[in-house]
Amino acid sequence: MLRNSLRSFAIHALVLAASGFLYSGCRGPISYAIVLLLALAGYAALAFVYLKPLRSATLNLLSVIPVSLVGGLMGAWLWYHPGRMGFHWLYFMAYNLQGIAITEIFRFEYDPERIYWTFIFPFPFLWLGLQAKARRQMRQASASVHK
Repeated sequence: MLRNSLRSFAIHALVLAASGFLYSGCRGPISYAIVLLLALAGYAALAFVYLKPLRSATLNLLSVIPVSLVGGLMGAWLWYHPGRMGFHWLYFMAYNLQGIAITEIFRFEYDPERIYWTFIFPFPFLWLGLQAKARRQMRQASASVHK
C-alpha cells in the first residue's frame, strides 16, 4: 500500500508538470478543458501502468487517497492560517493545478471558496485506473483457470 501511495505522488507530480506546461499555452476555456481532460485521463492511465492492485477495492482506494488528502489538508491549513495578500493560495494552486483550469473554464476568480474542492481530482482517477488494472488481472486469471 505504501508503494502505491508513493507512486501516486510521483504520478501526481508528473501530471502536474505536464499540465503546467500545457496550461502555459492555453488561450481560452476550450483549451483549458482539453488539458484538464488530458490530465484526468493521465491519472487513470499512469495508475493503470504503474500501480499494483491490492486485495480489495477499498485497499486500492486507501492507497491512492493520500495524494488528494495532502491537497485537502494543505488547503484547510491555508484557509485557517491566511497569509498576507492571499499569496499563500499559490502553494495550494501549484499542488492542485486543476483549480486553474476550472476557474478558466467557468470564468470565475481564483477564490478559495470556489477552488478548494478541486483537491479531490487526483484520487478518483488514480483509483479508476487501478481498479481497471485489477479487473483486467482478475479476468486474465479467470481465463487461465478455465483453459
